[in-house]
Amino acid sequence: MSEPAFSQQEILLQSLLMDLEAEMRLKGLWSSQPPAPEAFASEEPFCIDTMDFAPWLQFVFIARLNFLMECREPLPDKCGITPYAEMIWQGNTAAVINLLAILKSIDDVFEAE
Repeated sequence: MSEPAFSQQEILLQSLLMDLEAEMRLKGLWSSQPPAPEAFASEEPFCIDTMDFAPWLQFVFIARLNFLMECREPLPDKCGITPYAEMIWQGNTAAVINLLAILKSIDDVFEAE
């Protein structure tokens, strides 16, 4: 018995996550070293008290969405990451305009479902 095919939402999301990784690498925001294990123990949204936004995107957001898709688990009903990213990167939006556009596209994938 074969596994069910990925949905259009999952295919689009996988592509956008790859775009996000590529853009983060281009901007020097991708790390080869994960944060300390304690950083993941945060109970605050976005691990705001234990890690910066870029590592959170890489090691929590991207990793979690990829894990859910690989394990064929349901995806969240909504995302809403763009407003937080805009707040974090305010005053620097020109430098991260492509990252914001990708995050907005990810939000839109969840809104379309």
